[in-house]
Amino acid sequence: MILRCLILEFKFDGFSIETCRSMVAMMDFDHSGKLGFDEFRVLWDSLREWKGIFKKYDTDKSGSFSSYELRKALQNTGEWRVFFCYSAVQPNGPP
Repeated sequence: MILRCLILEFKFDGFSIETCRSMVAMMDFDHSGKLGFDEFRVLWDSLREWKGIFKKYDTDKSGSFSSYELRKALQNTGEWRVFFCYSAVQPNGPP
């Protein structure tokens, strides 16, 4: 039921296999090649947060960002998000 609500709420075809592999690699802090529960929880929470940001700044509700909407979203999400994205791909993971 929850998944159905999410699909209806947000038009989305899903992630490509390459994107999924990148997300796993980015959140696989123990380098096991797969996500444990805690690693998955961090990924899930991050995706939910970014979805909220997207919905907030997609002001024309087009389902994609214009350059203006993207700029506003990046300016208003804070510098720590850039740091988190950078640190997530570092060997020791996020702080």
